[in-house]
Amino acid sequence: MGFGITTDRTIAALSVAATLLVGWITLNATVDMAAWGGIPPKSLEANYIGPTDPLSDLSPRDAAVEVRVLSDGKPVRKLRVVQATLENTGATPILPADMVEPLSIRAEKNWKIVGIANQPLLKETAPQLKWTRVDDGVFKSEPALINPGDMVWATVYLSWTGEGEPPPTTDQAVSWLARIANLRGIANDKNTLEESIRRSGPIEVHLWGWGVPFTLASFAIYCWLTVLLLARFGLMRPDSRAGLAAVPLTSLLNIAAAEAGATYVFGINPIITVPTSHWANLPPIFANSAMIVGLLIMAKGRPSLERADRIE
Repeated sequence: MGFGITTDRTIAALSVAATLLVGWITLNATVDMAAWGGIPPKSLEANYIGPTDPLSDLSPRDAAVEVRVLSDGKPVRKLRVVQATLENTGATPILPADMVEPLSIRAEKNWKIVGIANQPLLKETAPQLKWTRVDDGVFKSEPALINPGDMVWATVYLSWTGEGEPPPTTDQAVSWLARIANLRGIANDKNTLEESIRRSGPIEVHLWGWGVPFTLASFAIYCWLTVLLLARFGLMRPDSRAGLAAVPLTSLLNIAAAEAGATYVFGINPIITVPTSHWANLPPIFANSAMIVGLLIMAKGRPSLERADRIE
């Protein structure tokens, strides 16, 4: 009798916790929607990574390697590289006719732009701008169509013209400029990649495209098989204290293995090839497989749940 009361209280407590969790998620989603509002008709968001030193790995410590970079026959001092992206985060395309002043990139004080190249990884899905030098500090592009979701990715090569060493990589070296009809300005979202890495912690989950239904289907299969095997041991009964712990623990292992499997099948990023972390993805796959195989071996000869009920 006491065990039944304890089980009922546990189920009631879990139900209350689940209700509060769903309510908290709903409230956060509502606040987030109210804060950000709808998607604006026109919106451009800029992001900058760098400046970085592309020749840092070829330092004078290796006497056999000597690298010289020339621009117009003159040596380039302290070459640096900035990855500058500009994404149309609005709901409507930006037409060439909308550009009162076309997109341009301007270097900050004591920086000289050596050259600009479009990112080849996006040549099939993003506009490839044609760049023209205005002066040492400004490059402008020809007007181009930028559809919603399009990302312009420019690799900017810079030379430091100031005294001493260039500032640290946290200082912005270039800026996007443009005058576009019905657009107040370009939103500056600096160091998005660095901030996401800092906030994400040691574990990240990446699901995209067909990886999402693959994960859900794998989880359903793993969970179905695990529940059938647990039933052979009588752990699916309402009065089973061990079942209350076994079901959520095995479900966590099932979903972790399903997501890790999707990572190996579909990769991490659809645009950039990123190596898969084996130490983070192999353990849940091996543990889930070992659990299912172990339950299969131990369940041999045990009656099914229906047969067990008839025997009793």
